[in-house]
Amino acid sequence: VTLMTINSQPSGLKGPLLVDAGQQLISRLQKLSGVEAVTAAATTPFGPTTIVAHVSIPRSAKDADGIPPRINAISPGYFASLGMTLVEGRDFQDSDDIGHVPVAILDEELARAYFTEGWRGRHIVISGRDVEVIGVVRGGLSGKLREPIGLAAYVPLWQRPTGTFTLVVRGTRDLGLLERDVRAILAQVLQGCVVYHVTSLRDQINRTIVPERAVAMIGFAF
Repeated sequence: VTLMTINSQPSGLKGPLLVDAGQQLISRLQKLSGVEAVTAAATTPFGPTTIVAHVSIPRSAKDADGIPPRINAISPGYFASLGMTLVEGRDFQDSDDIGHVPVAILDEELARAYFTEGWRGRHIVISGRDVEVIGVVRGGLSGKLREPIGLAAYVPLWQRPTGTFTLVVRGTRDLGLLERDVRAILAQVLQGCVVYHVTSLRDQINRTIVPERAVAMIGFAF
């Protein structure tokens, strides 16, 4: 799995125009030989950024106990690309974009914390915004090894597109060729944007695991 972080702000595109360009980018990359799946996300597993937000149930004082839920904005196909299982409900669609009903998918822990009698037809509030729950997902990696994963909610990237996002590409295509192809397509659909970080998911995880192992070994020695 290859991760490519893109800053789209220099392109000047915002709102629906940015959504359309992002969806075109993913659609064209999916057609490349050796590419099995393409998606995009605001944050990625074991990456440098974690987004947390206040989450509650409308007309209720109940909040999830403990760690504030992590929030990730993702495009359709994110769960399948990272081996996560959608256990109930539906995945996001390209139509879950600006102007449509705000929706979210919860991980199993967050769903259990809020909805002991089932999540279907229920809503949550994320940072003051009412959001309809459309599914529940199992699995996933995030954060650092010595930090608890906690609870997580996922929202559609295209409903609130940001200037920076990371492409997640799964497949067998050579990294050098893939980067060349991404830059070529970006030059057509997001002119002026910047690709400022390219790595593999394996390397990103290893950069976290190695220091954590070193800390664990030092702690054990003392």
